Amino acid sequence: PSQDIYQICFVSGCVRTAAMDGIRKHQLTILMALLVHACVADVDVYFGCGCFWHVQYAFVGLEQRLLNRSGVLITARTAYAGARQTGPGGLVCYHNAEGIADYAALGYAEAVTMSVPEERLEAFMSEFWQVCPHGNRKDAMDSDRQYRSVVGLPGGMQSPFLKILAGTTGAARLVGAHGGDADTFGRDMVWVYDTNKFPARIAEKYHQFHDDFMRSPYDQQYHALQQFAAKTGCPGEAGLLGLAEASSPPLARSTRSISIMLAGLTLVGFLGVCWLRNHYGGCQGFRSVGSREEQYMNF
Repeated sequence: PSQDIYQICFVSGCVRTAAMDGIRKHQLTILMALLVHACVADVDVYFGCGCFWHVQYAFVGLEQRLLNRSGVLITARTAYAGARQTGPGGLVCYHNAEGIADYAALGYAEAVTMSVPEERLEAFMSEFWQVCPHGNRKDAMDSDRQYRSVVGLPGGMQSPFLKILAGTTGAARLVGAHGGDADTFGRDMVWVYDTNKFPARIAEKYHQFHDDFMRSPYDQQYHALQQFAAKTGCPGEAGLLGLAEASSPPLARSTRSISIMLAGLTLVGFLGVCWLRNHYGGCQGFRSVGSREEQYMNF
């Protein structure tokens, strides 16, 4: 956003001035990288096409290759999307013997939700069409509406990103969804949902980074990512947790918030340096109040 760019330019002007006073260039590079990362907003989207296990694997790989994300920074999570109704306490769960908040009965589809930089959305949409050519799932044995093809975008059919989705290779017919919609298999179509009206509900931890039945097992490095997934309050989770954790966002978002906070603190520090430069004659050094000894700031 232009406001963010203005703020970065303002800070960079201060930083350039401080650089003349002796701050090393590599430290300036790190600072600017933190500031840019903090100000670049990601877009929350989701994609679904059959079983969510292999879909998650595809998008985790793309996050690693294209965005250089790893560990806790991976945002792709299996989820339930495409409906509004929830069970007790806002739960949406996988099939369970108790029949509590069954996602299929509530009208949801299996999907994978993630946060993507706007400038990289086209690559993620292209990956979706690789996973879901012409909107048809590859695992034809999975049937019924819980395996329908879905895409969630901010604004749905009025999203500014819809043209990118339609223009990428392998696109199918895009149809505005109403919630709890019918199966799409063999129809060359994809339901498009407004993420503001139909948000994704994160699936159980045991469904995260899971092997898929259509191919050989994934490696242990992939399975290890499950440690960063949160448990839900749904049946089947070992040691059921409170409902508050079930509704919490992925840990990666919390980590990003921390990085923004740290970048902000760094910014405050550098603004302080600029203030000292103006009041004590430069960033190279200043005299302590009430002392004759000259103090030096080493950067």
